[in-house]
Parts: sequence; C-alpha cells; structure tokens
Amino acid sequence: LLKQKPVCDVACALNTTVSGIYAHMSAMKDGETLKIPQYAL
Repeated sequence: LLKQKPVCDVACALNTTVSGIYAHMSAMKDGETLKIPQYAL
C-alpha cells in the first residue's frame, strides 16, 4: 500500500516455508539428508 518493498518477499516466503516442509520430509525418512531448493527473484 505504501509502495515499499516487503520485508519478506515471495522468494523469502518460499525459502522459509520450503525449509520447514523439507525438515518434515527428512524426519519422516529417519533423518535422511535432503537438498533444500533455494528460490530467488
């Protein structure tokens, strides 16, 4: 609304959310190491 860049943009939100999803996936696979994708704009 104020034409300011948000503190956490789409890429930041994706990186934060995906890391949690991959942590859960890793836990469900007995702690297997998974490569977490990184997003950028």
